[in-house]
Amino acid sequence: MRLSIDELHVSYGKVRAVQGVSLGVDTGRLVTVIGTNGAGKSSMLHAVSGMVRPTSGKVTLDGDDITGKPYHKLVPRGLVLVPEGRQLVAGLSVEDTLMLGAAAARMTNAEAHRQMDDVLSRFPILAERLKERAGLLSGGQAQMLALARGLMSAPRLLLLDEPSLGLAPRAVRDLFAMVSELARQGLTILMVEQNVRQALAIAEYGYVMDSGRIILEGQAGELATNDMLVASYLGVARDEKTGEETA
Repeated sequence: MRLSIDELHVSYGKVRAVQGVSLGVDTGRLVTVIGTNGAGKSSMLHAVSGMVRPTSGKVTLDGDDITGKPYHKLVPRGLVLVPEGRQLVAGLSVEDTLMLGAAAARMTNAEAHRQMDDVLSRFPILAERLKERAGLLSGGQAQMLALARGLMSAPRLLLLDEPSLGLAPRAVRDLFAMVSELARQGLTILMVEQNVRQALAIAEYGYVMDSGRIILEGQAGELATNDMLVASYLGVARDEKTGEETA
């Protein structure tokens, strides 16, 4: 599923959160949008997924205009958002949380159980805790549950909003390993992240967003060695003579 965003603008009153963003995600690719907190990354995703209505611009999926269409109508078409902060219902069991993902995609009961078998094969820790409440999971397990809930909707395009936020380093490594594996299996993914180094390590292509605008783009490996990006976002400088990074 190919995503195209053309001159997207999002405003909240007088605050212009997204200002003319254009980007594309080809089918089967993992693309990341990186930048600091407040850069407009999440607002861009919310406009793409129908959570907010853009002020102007156009969003298309496989050439079909979906600009401003509500999220609940996009999920059955294969667009699924894993939101920032996980947004789990603490009192629901792991199993019931997963079934919410299937319900969002309007699956039959038989389809939902087949999808759950597939999803749980990826997340054995969740299979062991199906009857436990989501609120009792660790931060890393809760993020895995949020991702698994998204996969229960059988996405063709997965939108990830700051998935590593608030996680311990080991949980971040596990999460990015899972996202990388999903991409290798052909799932189209657009991920916004503050964790620049980790995001660029698994993405194919990246965009750098600042103050609501795309200020830089390129192959992920090239961005990871870009002097401006290294100095501004990775917190290190590069020695002009040796090319080595310094604190």
